[in-house]
Amino acid sequence: MAFPIINVACDFENNGTWIDISAFLQKLTIKRGSSRVESPVIRYEAGTCELQLNNSDRRFDPTHLTGPYTLPSGSVASGIQQAACAIVQVLGHGFTVAVASTDPETIEASLRDSTVATSTSTSYTCAKPSGVVSGDVLVAFQAGDWGTASAMATPTGGTTWQLLTSRDAGENALHSKVWWKVAGGSEPSTYGFTQASASDGVVIIAAVRDASGTPTFASTDNDGTAFFDTPSITPAGTADYELRFVSAVGGGPGASWDWSATEGPYTEAEDAQSGNFTTGSMAHKSLAGLSSGSGGTLVKAMRPVRIRAIWNSVTYDLFRGYADLWKVTWEGPNKSTCVVPCTDAFKIFSSFDRRASDSVAAPSELTSARINRILDNASWPASLRSIATGDVTLQATTLDGNLMDELLLTNETEVGELYVTADGKVFFRNRAAINNDSRSTTSQATFGDGGGAELPYTDLALANDDTQLVNRVIITRAGGTQQVAEDLASQAEYLVRSYTRDNLLFNNDSSALNMAQWVLSLSAQPEQRFESIEIKPGRSEADLFPQAFNRLIGDRITIRRRPPGGGSMTEQDYFIRGIEHQAVPGQAWVTRWTLQSTAAGGSFFIIGHATRGRLDLNPLGF
Repeated sequence: MAFPIINVACDFENNGTWIDISAFLQKLTIKRGSSRVESPVIRYEAGTCELQLNNSDRRFDPTHLTGPYTLPSGSVASGIQQAACAIVQVLGHGFTVAVASTDPETIEASLRDSTVATSTSTSYTCAKPSGVVSGDVLVAFQAGDWGTASAMATPTGGTTWQLLTSRDAGENALHSKVWWKVAGGSEPSTYGFTQASASDGVVIIAAVRDASGTPTFASTDNDGTAFFDTPSITPAGTADYELRFVSAVGGGPGASWDWSATEGPYTEAEDAQSGNFTTGSMAHKSLAGLSSGSGGTLVKAMRPVRIRAIWNSVTYDLFRGYADLWKVTWEGPNKSTCVVPCTDAFKIFSSFDRRASDSVAAPSELTSARINRILDNASWPASLRSIATGDVTLQATTLDGNLMDELLLTNETEVGELYVTADGKVFFRNRAAINNDSRSTTSQATFGDGGGAELPYTDLALANDDTQLVNRVIITRAGGTQQVAEDLASQAEYLVRSYTRDNLLFNNDSSALNMAQWVLSLSAQPEQRFESIEIKPGRSEADLFPQAFNRLIGDRITIRRRPPGGGSMTEQDYFIRGIEHQAVPGQAWVTRWTLQSTAAGGSFFIIGHATRGRLDLNPLGF
């Protein structure tokens, strides 16, 4: 056995290509879930990670334009250029095409004209750009959202079209193809295109004059985003003419594109939406005057970051999110570090405010359906979700605000669990799961200070305070009447301690009252408890690393504590509500779990359960 291998990877080009930067990791801290349980209703925080990287060769310095994470050095390159879409899309492609000048010493290539067509038919036409003459280079960008890419056959009309490049997200997903040809002497007024039945299609044709040769090209994926990269390429020279094309599906109708943030900037020629799904845009620019150099940095904020641990030949996900910034410091002439704080997907949702035109009518539906509806509106990929069926039916409403606020309100009405998992999935567990899932009803491990079968811990944080004491609960649903539950005996002893929530999405006041009574039953009396537990897996690798890597938020564990100087052993079960890892590669590893006592919330009646199936001892749940 040995310490885990920590794998740190960053998608510098934001195209699904993970670059391993593990060799430069000096230490890391990961925090997920809740950092402290302060009420009976758990609200999970955004997951965070902080990396400290060795930057002595300046590779993580955004101002170092000849480092490994930059655009190609020593050659002509116009860099990654990014178009912004008004609506977040589910799947997307980005293309860069450069067409060389026939004789740059005399006259450089330029855009003659462009045309666009959209259609929901299996065959359709796009007009020839105006002014086309024999010898012009024609480039056709085609995108569709249904069937298979093979249905997008070679275009017809005039000289033969040739496939330059393509990207395919799979059957009944996004297909994008780029065709090209040299115009002949008798080109038709329109060109014919095909696509699968029920597909929404977009075609953009550009005519470049004073150009020759096979175009240079590159492409990338842009999934689950509103910011679409078109990749850097090395064109034939500084007299090329460059076309940038983006295509996307999944954001719904009304998408439009903005190229103003590009360097130059690039000039938008076409912006199109077909039906309800496929959208595309093309921008262009002459590369005249572009000089050889290193281009720009790829060390940017919002680049995806992934952390994994490999132990005993098994790979464990620890964190997936996005870089907040790259903070470089110098400690000496040859010593530098770069600190990279990262945040998970909650960061994206917290920054997503709808425009008035983006409001969505939500019918009365289960909490799980509402969460999926909100995520659909953000075009969050289905592959990055784990949504259990909800227990609560919500009232109809209009979704017109901040996505994170809507997600939290939905989950709070359910009294469920909502967070981002270690592999980047939005996770929702319903209210009943804490009483139904075996990992929450049966202890998954026993930690103690007695040796033997008890797993060793290094620290327990004891709390005996009033942070979870509540004896007046006030719950109000949207459009409903305030519902109050009180424990007068608790108020007489501890004074009034209130817990208030309003605008919850219950369909009726009785559900709001049930929630008030449930919260009161959990919190009317203070409780001595352990707030957190710390383990150092390196002290017992075979026993503790599996615990550090396999325990999940919501898991139930048992803790035994024998007080100093003797006395009765304390034994209590706890739910894990937060997970933290601190590590120095090959040297140290500390795992901490934020805890919630099961004495109240984990003791509800379960039919047939050995210890929780006693009506005289186990209360009925909410």
